[in-house]
Amino acid sequence: MREHTFQDVVDCETVMQYGDVMLFIAKHSWLFTKEGRFIARLKQINRAWDVLFMSNNTIFMDGLGDRSYHYVSLETGEVLWSISQKGKRNFAPRKMALSPCGRKVYYVYSIGEQRYLDTIIPEDKICLTQRLPLMKGAVCAVFCTPDGKLGVLRSFMQTNTIHLFDPDNVLQECFVQEVINDHSAMPVAADDTHILMSDLQVIKWRENTAFSLLPEQESKISKDFFTIMDYDPVRQLLNIRYLKSSSTLIIDCKSKRIAAHYRPITSGLSGGCVVGDEFWIGTDKGIQKRPFPHMDPYPRNFLFFFRMKNG
Repeated sequence: MREHTFQDVVDCETVMQYGDVMLFIAKHSWLFTKEGRFIARLKQINRAWDVLFMSNNTIFMDGLGDRSYHYVSLETGEVLWSISQKGKRNFAPRKMALSPCGRKVYYVYSIGEQRYLDTIIPEDKICLTQRLPLMKGAVCAVFCTPDGKLGVLRSFMQTNTIHLFDPDNVLQECFVQEVINDHSAMPVAADDTHILMSDLQVIKWRENTAFSLLPEQESKISKDFFTIMDYDPVRQLLNIRYLKSSSTLIIDCKSKRIAAHYRPITSGLSGGCVVGDEFWIGTDKGIQKRPFPHMDPYPRNFLFFFRMKNG
Protein backbone atom coordinates (compact mmCIF):
# COMPACT_ATOMS: atom_id res chain seq x y z
CA MET A 1 0.00 0.00 0.00
CA ARG A 2 1.33 3.43 -0.95
CA GLU A 3 2.13 5.61 2.05
CA HIS A 4 0.31 8.93 2.19
CA THR A 5 2.12 12.22 1.66
CA PHE A 6 1.22 15.87 2.29
CA GLN A 7 -0.15 16.01 -1.27
CA ASP A 8 -2.86 13.49 -0.35
CA VAL A 9 -4.32 15.87 2.25
CA VAL A 10 -6.76 17.71 -0.04
CA ASP A 11 -9.40 18.58 2.58
CA CYS A 12 -7.44 20.22 5.41
CA GLU A 13 -9.32 23.11 6.98
CA THR A 14 -6.90 23.82 9.85
CA VAL A 15 -3.22 23.06 10.46
CA MET A 16 -1.90 22.52 13.99
CA GLN A 17 1.57 21.69 15.26
CA TYR A 18 2.64 19.95 18.47
CA GLY A 19 6.39 19.45 18.62
CA ASP A 20 7.34 17.30 15.63
CA VAL A 21 3.73 16.21 14.96
CA MET A 22 1.41 17.94 12.49
CA LEU A 23 -2.37 17.63 12.81
CA PHE A 24 -4.32 18.42 9.64
CA ILE A 25 -7.93 18.90 10.70
CA ALA A 26 -10.49 17.78 8.13
CA LYS A 27 -13.69 15.73 8.00
CA HIS A 28 -11.40 12.86 9.04
CA SER A 29 -8.18 14.37 10.36
CA TRP A 30 -4.63 13.38 9.42
CA LEU A 31 -1.47 12.94 11.52
CA PHE A 32 2.04 13.32 10.07
CA THR A 33 5.46 14.13 11.40
CA LYS A 34 6.81 17.54 10.43
CA GLU A 35 9.28 15.80 8.11
CA GLY A 36 6.38 14.19 6.21
CA ARG A 37 6.13 10.67 7.66
CA PHE A 38 2.51 9.52 7.65
CA ILE A 39 1.18 8.45 11.06
CA ALA A 40 -2.57 7.93 10.65
CA ARG A 41 -5.83 9.10 9.19
CA LEU A 42 -8.46 9.23 11.94
CA LYS A 43 -11.36 7.81 9.97
CA GLN A 44 -13.55 6.98 12.96
CA ILE A 45 -13.44 10.61 14.16
CA ASN A 46 -15.75 12.94 12.28
CA ARG A 47 -15.33 16.72 12.10
CA ALA A 48 -13.22 17.23 15.23
CA TRP A 49 -12.82 21.00 15.05
CA ASP A 50 -12.20 21.30 18.83
CA VAL A 51 -8.98 19.66 20.04
CA LEU A 52 -6.53 19.94 22.94
CA PHE A 53 -2.96 18.64 23.01
CA MET A 54 -2.42 16.85 26.31
CA SER A 55 0.39 15.30 28.35
CA ASN A 56 2.01 11.98 27.37
CA ASN A 57 2.00 12.86 23.65
CA THR A 58 -1.76 12.54 23.32
CA ILE A 59 -4.63 14.65 22.02
CA PHE A 60 -8.26 15.08 23.07
CA MET A 61 -10.71 15.53 20.19
CA ASP A 62 -14.41 16.36 20.16
CA GLY A 63 -15.93 14.63 17.15
CA LEU A 64 -18.73 17.00 16.24
CA GLY A 65 -19.93 14.73 13.45
CA ASP A 66 -19.95 11.51 15.50
CA ARG A 67 -20.97 13.16 18.81
CA SER A 68 -18.16 11.47 20.72
CA TYR A 69 -15.07 12.39 22.68
CA HIS A 70 -11.82 10.73 21.56
CA TYR A 71 -8.43 10.31 23.20
CA VAL A 72 -5.72 9.68 20.61
CA SER A 73 -2.01 8.80 20.63
CA LEU A 74 0.03 11.28 18.62
CA GLU A 75 2.77 8.68 18.15
CA THR A 76 0.63 5.99 16.50
CA GLY A 77 -2.75 7.61 15.76
CA GLU A 78 -4.44 4.90 17.84
CA VAL A 79 -7.74 5.92 19.41
CA LEU A 80 -7.04 5.01 23.04
CA TRP A 81 -10.54 5.74 24.33
CA SER A 82 -13.85 7.13 23.10
CA ILE A 83 -17.06 8.10 24.85
CA SER A 84 -20.35 8.94 23.20
CA GLN A 85 -21.96 12.28 23.94
CA LYS A 86 -25.50 12.16 25.23
CA GLY A 87 -28.17 14.42 23.78
CA LYS A 88 -28.11 16.94 20.97
CA ARG A 89 -25.99 19.92 21.95
CA ASN A 90 -26.48 23.54 20.97
CA PHE A 91 -24.13 25.09 18.46
CA ALA A 92 -22.77 27.41 21.16
CA PRO A 93 -21.08 27.39 23.52
CA ARG A 94 -18.57 24.60 22.95
CA LYS A 95 -15.53 25.72 24.94
CA MET A 96 -12.68 23.57 26.24
CA ALA A 97 -9.84 24.14 28.69
CA LEU A 98 -6.97 21.99 29.93
CA SER A 99 -6.18 21.69 33.63
CA PRO A 100 -2.77 22.95 34.85
CA CYS A 101 -1.63 19.34 35.36
CA GLY A 102 -2.41 18.57 31.71
CA ARG A 103 -4.56 15.52 32.52
CA LYS A 104 -8.10 16.91 32.77
CA VAL A 105 -10.26 18.47 30.09
CA TYR A 106 -13.05 20.85 31.07
CA TYR A 107 -15.74 21.18 28.42
CA VAL A 108 -18.58 23.72 28.71
CA TYR A 109 -21.61 23.24 26.46
CA SER A 110 -25.35 23.74 26.46
CA ILE A 111 -28.44 21.68 25.83
CA GLY A 112 -31.51 23.86 25.43
CA GLU A 113 -31.29 26.71 27.95
CA GLN A 114 -29.10 24.81 30.41
CA ARG A 115 -25.29 24.82 30.46
CA TYR A 116 -23.16 21.90 31.57
CA LEU A 117 -19.56 21.12 32.44
CA ASP A 118 -17.97 17.81 31.51
CA THR A 119 -14.77 16.97 33.37
CA ILE A 120 -12.92 14.35 31.34
CA ILE A 121 -9.85 12.43 32.54
CA PRO A 122 -8.96 10.38 29.45
CA GLU A 123 -6.12 8.38 31.06
CA ASP A 124 -8.58 7.08 33.67
CA LYS A 125 -11.50 6.79 31.20
CA ILE A 126 -13.64 9.10 33.31
CA CYS A 127 -16.24 11.68 32.26
CA LEU A 128 -18.20 13.50 34.97
CA THR A 129 -21.05 15.93 34.22
CA GLN A 130 -22.21 18.88 36.32
CA ARG A 131 -24.91 21.44 35.68
CA LEU A 132 -23.53 24.97 35.70
CA PRO A 133 -25.36 27.78 37.54
CA LEU A 134 -27.66 29.77 35.30
CA MET A 135 -25.84 32.72 33.74
CA LYS A 136 -27.46 35.08 31.26
CA GLY A 137 -25.64 35.92 28.06
CA ALA A 138 -23.00 34.26 25.92
CA VAL A 139 -20.11 32.16 27.20
CA CYS A 140 -17.19 33.59 25.22
CA ALA A 141 -14.24 31.75 26.76
CA VAL A 142 -13.29 29.04 29.24
CA PHE A 143 -9.84 28.78 30.86
CA CYS A 144 -8.00 27.48 33.91
CA THR A 145 -6.06 29.51 36.44
CA PRO A 146 -2.64 28.27 37.62
CA ASP A 147 -4.18 27.19 40.94
CA GLY A 148 -6.79 25.03 39.17
CA LYS A 149 -9.88 27.23 39.19
CA LEU A 150 -12.18 27.10 36.18
CA GLY A 151 -12.71 30.49 34.57
CA VAL A 152 -15.75 31.42 32.47
CA LEU A 153 -15.99 34.70 30.54
CA ARG A 154 -19.60 35.78 30.08
CA SER A 155 -20.90 38.64 27.94
CA PHE A 156 -24.40 40.05 28.50
CA MET A 157 -25.88 43.38 27.45
CA GLN A 158 -22.49 44.96 26.71
CA THR A 159 -21.07 43.83 30.04
CA ASN A 160 -18.30 41.25 30.33
CA THR A 161 -17.94 39.25 33.53
CA ILE A 162 -15.29 36.78 34.69
CA HIS A 163 -16.56 33.93 36.88
CA LEU A 164 -14.17 31.56 38.68
CA PHE A 165 -15.44 28.19 39.93
CA ASP A 166 -14.13 25.20 41.82
CA PRO A 167 -14.27 22.66 38.94
CA ASP A 168 -15.02 19.83 41.36
CA ASN A 169 -18.12 21.67 42.59
CA VAL A 170 -19.26 24.42 40.24
CA LEU A 171 -22.00 25.49 42.66
CA GLN A 172 -19.19 27.07 44.67
CA GLU A 173 -18.45 30.26 42.78
CA CYS A 174 -15.11 31.58 44.00
CA PHE A 175 -14.85 34.92 42.27
CA VAL A 176 -16.83 37.35 40.10
CA GLN A 177 -15.53 40.49 38.39
CA GLU A 178 -17.08 42.80 35.82
CA VAL A 179 -14.64 44.00 33.19
CA ILE A 180 -14.33 47.31 31.37
CA ASN A 181 -15.49 47.10 27.78
CA ASP A 182 -15.55 49.08 24.56
CA HIS A 183 -19.19 48.48 23.64
CA SER A 184 -18.37 48.21 19.94
CA ALA A 185 -16.14 45.16 20.50
CA MET A 186 -16.85 41.62 21.64
CA PRO A 187 -14.62 39.28 23.70
CA VAL A 188 -12.93 36.54 21.69
CA ALA A 189 -10.71 34.72 24.19
CA ALA A 190 -9.48 34.90 27.77
CA ASP A 191 -6.97 33.41 30.17
CA ASP A 192 -5.96 33.92 33.79
CA THR A 193 -4.87 37.52 33.18
CA HIS A 194 -6.05 38.75 29.77
CA ILE A 195 -9.13 39.11 27.57
CA LEU A 196 -8.68 39.56 23.82
CA MET A 197 -11.38 41.68 22.19
CA SER A 198 -12.57 41.71 18.57
CA ASP A 199 -10.92 45.11 17.97
CA LEU A 200 -7.56 43.64 19.09
CA GLN A 201 -7.67 45.43 22.43
CA VAL A 202 -6.30 43.34 25.28
CA ILE A 203 -7.85 43.83 28.71
CA LYS A 204 -5.80 42.97 31.78
CA TRP A 205 -8.92 42.03 33.68
CA ARG A 206 -7.42 41.67 37.14
CA GLU A 207 -6.25 45.29 36.90
CA ASN A 208 -9.07 46.60 34.68
CA THR A 209 -6.58 48.20 32.31
CA ALA A 210 -6.23 47.76 28.55
CA PHE A 211 -3.80 48.11 25.65
CA SER A 212 -3.89 47.55 21.89
CA LEU A 213 -2.02 44.82 20.01
CA LEU A 214 -1.73 47.26 17.07
CA PRO A 215 -1.56 50.71 18.70
CA GLU A 216 -0.48 52.55 15.53
CA GLN A 217 -3.61 51.34 13.72
CA GLU A 218 -5.94 51.34 16.71
CA SER A 219 -8.55 53.69 15.23
CA LYS A 220 -8.71 51.80 11.93
CA ILE A 221 -9.03 48.17 13.00
CA SER A 222 -12.02 46.29 11.64
CA LYS A 223 -14.51 44.84 14.10
CA ASP A 224 -15.09 41.73 11.98
CA PHE A 225 -15.10 38.62 14.14
CA PHE A 226 -12.08 36.32 14.11
CA THR A 227 -10.99 33.06 15.69
CA ILE A 228 -7.63 32.29 17.26
CA MET A 229 -5.82 29.57 15.33
CA ASP A 230 -2.59 29.46 17.32
CA TYR A 231 -0.30 31.33 19.68
CA ASP A 232 3.44 30.75 19.87
CA PRO A 233 4.47 31.88 23.38
CA VAL A 234 8.19 31.71 22.57
CA ARG A 235 8.05 33.92 19.46
CA GLN A 236 4.95 35.74 20.75
CA LEU A 237 3.15 35.26 17.44
CA LEU A 238 -0.65 35.34 17.46
CA ASN A 239 -2.37 33.64 14.51
CA ILE A 240 -5.96 34.81 13.92
CA ARG A 241 -8.37 34.04 11.09
CA TYR A 242 -11.14 36.43 10.11
CA LEU A 243 -14.40 34.62 9.37
CA LYS A 244 -15.83 36.96 6.74
CA SER A 245 -12.76 37.27 4.52
CA SER A 246 -10.93 34.05 5.57
CA SER A 247 -7.77 36.17 5.85
CA THR A 248 -5.10 35.16 8.34
CA LEU A 249 -3.14 37.75 10.31
CA ILE A 250 0.04 36.87 12.17
CA ILE A 251 0.55 39.51 14.85
CA ASP A 252 3.90 39.99 16.53
CA CYS A 253 2.69 40.67 20.07
CA LYS A 254 6.14 41.71 21.27
CA SER A 255 6.65 44.50 18.73
CA LYS A 256 2.87 45.09 18.33
CA ARG A 257 2.80 44.96 14.55
CA ILE A 258 1.39 42.81 11.75
CA ALA A 259 4.08 40.28 10.88
CA ALA A 260 2.26 38.56 8.00
CA HIS A 261 -1.04 38.34 6.11
CA TYR A 262 -2.25 35.36 4.09
CA ARG A 263 -5.25 34.68 1.88
CA PRO A 264 -6.56 31.14 1.34
CA ILE A 265 -5.39 29.32 -1.80
CA THR A 266 -8.47 27.10 -1.96
CA SER A 267 -11.91 28.37 -0.93
CA GLY A 268 -13.02 26.83 2.35
CA LEU A 269 -9.50 25.73 3.37
CA SER A 270 -8.20 28.76 5.20
CA GLY A 271 -6.69 27.77 8.56
CA GLY A 272 -2.89 27.82 8.41
CA CYS A 273 -0.01 27.56 10.88
CA VAL A 274 3.46 29.11 11.15
CA VAL A 275 6.03 26.30 11.21
CA GLY A 276 9.53 27.67 11.55
CA ASP A 277 10.04 30.10 8.67
CA GLU A 278 7.05 28.80 6.70
CA PHE A 279 3.28 29.16 6.75
CA TRP A 280 1.54 25.82 6.13
CA ILE A 281 -1.98 25.87 4.72
CA GLY A 282 -4.37 23.31 3.23
CA THR A 283 -5.35 23.37 -0.46
CA ASP A 284 -7.20 21.06 -2.82
CA LYS A 285 -3.77 19.96 -4.08
CA GLY A 286 -2.35 19.13 -0.66
CA ILE A 287 -0.53 21.01 2.06
CA GLN A 288 1.28 24.06 0.71
CA LYS A 289 4.21 25.79 2.40
CA ARG A 290 4.51 29.53 1.95
CA PRO A 291 7.26 31.84 3.19
CA PHE A 292 7.00 33.52 6.59
CA PRO A 293 6.88 36.43 6.97
CA HIS A 294 4.87 37.42 3.89
CA MET A 295 2.14 39.93 3.03
CA ASP A 296 -0.64 38.95 0.63
CA PRO A 297 -2.71 41.90 -0.64
CA TYR A 298 -5.56 42.72 1.74
CA PRO A 299 -9.06 41.99 0.45
CA ARG A 300 -11.25 45.02 -0.20
CA ASN A 301 -12.29 46.83 3.00
CA PHE A 302 -10.36 44.38 5.18
CA LEU A 303 -8.81 45.54 8.46
CA PHE A 304 -9.08 49.26 7.68
CA PHE A 305 -12.27 51.16 7.02
CA PHE A 306 -10.78 52.91 4.00
CA ARG A 307 -9.83 51.10 0.79
CA MET A 308 -6.26 49.85 0.76
CA LYS A 309 -4.22 50.64 -2.35
CA ASN A 310 -3.57 46.93 -2.85
CA GLY A 311 -7.18 45.92 -2.07
